[in-house]
Amino acid sequence: MNQILKSGVRILKPSEYEEIREVIKNMEQQLILDTAILTGIRWVELQRFSAHAEWYAPHGEYIFLPREASRKKKEH
Repeated sequence: MNQILKSGVRILKPSEYEEIREVIKNMEQQLILDTAILTGIRWVELQRFSAHAEWYAPHGEYIFLPREASRKKKEH
């Protein structure tokens, strides 16, 4: 199977995405996968977004991530 790489990151083919999704039986986990894959949101951003539904703008059909959504926590 030919793998697609872009800047060292493996890109899933649609058929590979479907195979992964079919294995997940829990609807909430499917929604998490769909959101992550279809938006390209990073895991930490997705976790923060899940706590802030107001970041979703249904009228514009987009997610607005404020600066704090992407900010890395400072290590002391």
